[in-house]
Amino acid sequence: MAWGENTYTQTNVPPGLADVVAVAAGNYHSLALRSDGTVVAWGDNAKGQTDIPSGLSNVVAIAAGGNQSVALVGSHPPVTRVALNQYLLVNHEFTITLPTEAGRVYRLESADDLDTPVWHPYPLVSGNGGPRELRDTNATTAARFYRVRRW
Repeated sequence: MAWGENTYTQTNVPPGLADVVAVAAGNYHSLALRSDGTVVAWGDNAKGQTDIPSGLSNVVAIAAGGNQSVALVGSHPPVTRVALNQYLLVNHEFTITLPTEAGRVYRLESADDLDTPVWHPYPLVSGNGGPRELRDTNATTAARFYRVRRW
């Protein structure tokens, strides 16, 4: 959904636009990054800001300026959901194995209550492009919630 000045149709989101993981807005144009790493642009194109370069793929981030559009290209599309390979609890140690991206950092966090704003952080783990393990070596609470953060 978009709103505001619409002189150049910059708030007319294209019909059927789906699987959007990020958006950006310039003065007179808008951009959407789709989960497959492609970009959709609409609005004013007086300076070519909505002309998507031919073959642009594997975009992981977007930005828009006054009359500019910028895409950060990676080696594959943005990861929006991480499939967990394996998790287990043995002798008060919780371990989760997940696929990682090189250059990213991951951290396991836990809380005893989902309503709490405070999550307990565990050590940071650098991604290497392969599976990595994240651990809570003191998983003594009967009910504990976990999440993985990625930067």
